[in-house]
Amino acid sequence: MNSVNLIGRLTADPELKTTTSGKSVTSFSIAVNKDRDNVDYFDIVAWNKTAELITKYFRKGSQIGIEGRLNTRKW
Repeated sequence: MNSVNLIGRLTADPELKTTTSGKSVTSFSIAVNKDRDNVDYFDIVAWNKTAELITKYFRKGSQIGIEGRLNTRKW
């Protein structure tokens, strides 16, 4: 099972973009405190209505809860 739940704060204002096929997408990072002195950063991608709601209601520093799946990329 690939399920991830994170609670953190946005590191920058999310920007809404549209694909050539007309889908809404936003990508942003959140900072999640591991403990008092350690922070992990996660890159998040949201699509369609979720992307629209995030860009409308959330700004840098806003606390947000994320539920989704983890994907890794090779560069």
